[in-house]
Amino acid sequence: MVGSCLSGTTVVTVEDPYIRIPHQIQNFVRFCETVIKEGTIRKISLITSYDDNNRHADMHAKLDELKQSLLEIDVELDINLNPKIHDREIRFNNGWVIKIGRGLDFYQKPGGGGMSLVPLI
Repeated sequence: MVGSCLSGTTVVTVEDPYIRIPHQIQNFVRFCETVIKEGTIRKISLITSYDDNNRHADMHAKLDELKQSLLEIDVELDINLNPKIHDREIRFNNGWVIKIGRGLDFYQKPGGGGMSLVPLI
């Protein structure tokens, strides 16, 4: 499925209001790692939100670190904050749109042994 979505894709846009705290950011990093393996991705756009309860500076520092890492492999990361977004989806510039009701939280929040996949079936 992922291969079909990525075929011919150069730009991926992720709308998820909950890329804020460390495990959510780690999930986004894993997503980025997955899509760049296709080799055609040149830009990833993240539209996310924030609230006053989370440390805004920490979120920016972690996402800026990811931005720099992606630049080293010629992939641009564009980050936009929109406090009014609610829906979650991934859009590919080849026409595919994936609605992600649960967001990128398909990994469990880290506990004692790191992240493990949550069964999707």
